[in-house]
Order: sequence, then structure tokens, then C-alpha cells
Amino acid sequence: MNKILAHPVAIGAIGVILVVFSSFLPVNNTDQLVMAAAESQLPVFLSKIPASEIKWYGFKANDDLDLLEIGKPFRVLMFSNDFYSSPAEEDKNYFIIKNEWLVPVSMNGVNRTLLTMDGNPGNYLISAMGDTSLTKELQEQSAGANSEADFYILRIPRLRADFFVTETHNSYSEARFTPLLNAVLAMPSLSNTSRTSFTLSEMEKAVKEALSRKSK
Repeated sequence: MNKILAHPVAIGAIGVILVVFSSFLPVNNTDQLVMAAAESQLPVFLSKIPASEIKWYGFKANDDLDLLEIGKPFRVLMFSNDFYSSPAEEDKNYFIIKNEWLVPVSMNGVNRTLLTMDGNPGNYLISAMGDTSLTKELQEQSAGANSEADFYILRIPRLRADFFVTETHNSYSEARFTPLLNAVLAMPSLSNTSRTSFTLSEMEKAVKEALSRKSK
């Protein structure tokens, strides 16, 4: 499902007062601030959605929206231009950490939708809401992950591919990269193995190979 931008939402009448709870997964300080901003803004955002349009945001007409929970955010990673313009060098960090987070919203333990949060401390804002298929896939992939790890999503627009990333020691060289379905489709080499996650160098190699095939 496509994301729905926050800004042009029509003022409508769901007419409910929402109490939003955070999940109890360990989170770092930045994640806590992002989740707090999501908690404070989501009720206002949802109250402006016409009841007839609630399904486009991942909910059903008979849902009890008082039961919503804010989950642990996935911070967005991107490759720098250097990664695309030259062969990958070992031990070189090609990641750009974006001030953007995908924040799952769940009900009764099931992810329903994603909030896109942008900004800096003290000014985190919801910029979009939607993508129910992605939030379900992220829930499946992160279910067995180390809850102490930082969660990321690596977005590779040139391949229309995403990876779920877990990192625990402030070192991407030790991170684990789990391809989402769009990454498996874009990089056939990832589907020719029973493995479900890859190291940094393995992931970069698969991406480079896919980019090379695409350019031919």
C-alpha cells in the first residue's frame, strides 16, 4: 500500500480520543524521542481521517483505536554516492544515516501501518502514514532479532530494494543484513541460498553485482 502524506489529510470525523502505548522493546535515547513524538502526534493525525478512508491507513472500521501501540523504530540508511561511483573498499563506511524513521503502529500485537517520522530532537514530525505490506514484513523479519540491537532499514532506490539491519556494537562491519522480498527479487544471488541474513561485505557484493547486471 502506498504511503499517505500527513499534510494534505482532510479533516473528518473518527471522533475518538486515543490512548497510544509504547511497546516494551529496549530502545536507545533517540528511539525514545521518536516514539514519544509519534505517540503525541498520532491521535491528532488519526482524528482528522474521515471514517470512510480509515482502511487506506491499515485499519478497519470496527477497530478499537484505543488499543494502538507504537513500536521500536527502524532508522533509514542509504548508500553514499561513493558506493555507486567506485568499487567498494573494505572497511570503508558508505552509509548515510538519515534523520528519518519508520515507526510501526500495532494493535493486539499485529503491525497495521508505518509512520514516517522526520526531523531532529525536539522537532520530530509525522510526514507520512501507510505501507501496510512493509510493516508486516518488518514485523516478521524483526521478530527473532536481538531486542538490544538498533534497528535500521537500508533503502537502495537504484534497485528498489530494502534490507532490515540489526547493529549492536556501533559497527556496521558486525551488522546483519536481512533482505526483504523486494531485495531478493532484485538480487537473484540472495535467493540461491538457505541463509536469511548476510554480513556487510556479502551484502555489498550482492548489491554491486545486481547494479552491474542492471547497467548492461
